[in-house]
This record gives sequence, C-alpha cells and structure tokens, in this order.
Amino acid sequence: MTSPLILLVDDDARLREIVGMALENEGYGIRAVESGEEALGVFDTDHPDLLILDVMLPGRDGFELCRDIRMRSPIPILMLTAKTDTVDIVVGLESGADDYVTKPFVTKELLARIRALLRRTRDRAKLPRTIVLGDLEISPDAATVTRRGRPVHLTKTEFKLLC
Repeated sequence: MTSPLILLVDDDARLREIVGMALENEGYGIRAVESGEEALGVFDTDHPDLLILDVMLPGRDGFELCRDIRMRSPIPILMLTAKTDTVDIVVGLESGADDYVTKPFVTKELLARIRALLRRTRDRAKLPRTIVLGDLEISPDAATVTRRGRPVHLTKTEFKLLC
C-alpha cells in the first residue's frame, strides 16, 4: 500500500519546509507549491489524496482554489491559514474545505486532523456503490436516494445520517 500523497499550497517557504518535514516524518508523500496555479497543475498530474491550502496566495486565493478543486474532486481539503476571523472560517468551510486550522498551530494537532480526514476518506471508499434497503436505493457516490425509482430529496445532513 502506498503512502497518501499530500499537496501543500502555501506561499511561505519556511512553512512549506516545516510542514513538509513533519508530513514526511509521518510517512506521507508530499508535494509543496506556492501558488494556486501551481497547485492546479500538480493536482491534475499527481492526483493527491489530501490538500492543505493557505487562503492568502499570490494570484488565485485559497477560497477560489478550494471551490475549483471541490468542483473537480471530493478530495479532503484542510485550510491552514492565518485568517482567524469567524467570517473567513465560515467562507473557507462553505467554499468546500473539510477542516480549517489557524496559524500558529500545533503540529501534533495538524497531523491528527490530517489522519482523521484521510481515515474518513478511506472509510467512505469502503461503502458499496449502491445500498439497497427494500424499495430504497442509496447511492453514496452520487449522493442520491430513490424510493420505488423516484428521487427522495434530502438535506446533506439527512443524507449523511441515512448513510
């Protein structure tokens, strides 16, 4: 089994080095880039398992990059940023991030959050493509539910609970 590949996007070279070393010490593969444009190129070619993303990037900001990546993939996204305002946190999570960690951070906590995100992704991958319960069909990949062939409209929370 290969190590998960993590794409780290931050314009701070020192942070990329510190976080990159911590990730490598945990056995993760790491690709570190400084801009959103570079991140998209690496994302498309290397298909990482998790994205760590700063908000304040040159050119395309992290919120925009997060939305772009989210439209392409269900990859776990962790925002790691100095933006600590509640509005920024909400925007980050609503842009598609799965978690939001503010700088300065504790490395052990960051690593624990990464493990949790990867574990949830791995657990999600174990779900069958379609779950059939009587006349109810649940498709976790497509996030759809049908009953007797007719769509059942659920909120995201209801769907997660049902799964």
